[in-house]
Amino acid sequence: MSEQQPLYLPPEAYDAKANSKGRRTNLANYIAETARGHVFPTRDSGAKSPFLDIAAGTGIISHALAAKGYAVTSFDQSEPYLNYLQTQYPQDKIKTKTGDMNRSFQLQTGTFAGVTTVWANRFIEDHSSLIKRVHNVLESDGVFVWPVFSAERTAYWAETGNKMPSVNELKEGLQERFGTVYEERVGFVSAVTKGIEVFGRPRILVAKKI
Repeated sequence: MSEQQPLYLPPEAYDAKANSKGRRTNLANYIAETARGHVFPTRDSGAKSPFLDIAAGTGIISHALAAKGYAVTSFDQSEPYLNYLQTQYPQDKIKTKTGDMNRSFQLQTGTFAGVTTVWANRFIEDHSSLIKRVHNVLESDGVFVWPVFSAERTAYWAETGNKMPSVNELKEGLQERFGTVYEERVGFVSAVTKGIEVFGRPRILVAKKI
């Protein structure tokens, strides 16, 4: 287990802030629907397809994926957040794993049919290393669904003092490791306040392991 970091906010406060005006729930549903377009929730055997949610926080994205029929594992460095997740969504039977996404997932290679991480790009120390770790835990034909918001680049600069890789640079990194990369360009508006988009329209990268 990685060393516990100070909480950004208590779980209840974070959950309320993240989902104010339904923003994160709407986004979660959109991400889950995008995932379903590339990874069918149920295998031919009838078993649920395993899906990994990295930097899951209090589980808003994980819950949306579980609602689509996936067997979800929520990964986060905060044990209090993951404990809160399980109290919020006991019906989903979500598995949890505590760890640092910038170090090692400590998960079995070739385990998951799908992986996502949402609104966590500003915390990634080395995007190339993350791509490698995601590739390792995906099974053959598994996909990585990776939304990238323009606002995250500003947040990354504020957090690190460095420039976050551009979407095109991230696509190149995915192409080198995965070979097959799609981009969902439909976009999504999570909420509008006085005509201003709150999150904006992410560019969603989808990389398939071949």
